[in-house]
Amino acid sequence: MSVAALTIAMMSYGQSTKECCVKTVQSVYDYEGLTMEQEELKTIHYLLEELNDAIRMDLYYNRIDEQLGAYYLEQILTLQYKIPQINTTK
Repeated sequence: MSVAALTIAMMSYGQSTKECCVKTVQSVYDYEGLTMEQEELKTIHYLLEELNDAIRMDLYYNRIDEQLGAYYLEQILTLQYKIPQINTTK
């Protein structure tokens, strides 16, 4: 396509009479069937998983002491079990 055709297409798209395509964060959550609280819990869950993996990697490469690593992993697992079970497959 030529540059002129793309420009015309963009201009006509912006002038369409359909509902505007700008969505708020809440409308996206509503569409996906999530609430903001669930999304925040999901984010925390993934961050804890990343921390868990990083600590295990540090233990494997002997960057931290074994007892200290075990303590950190125990604390992370305790936090993970305190978070309500959420559907992370979406």
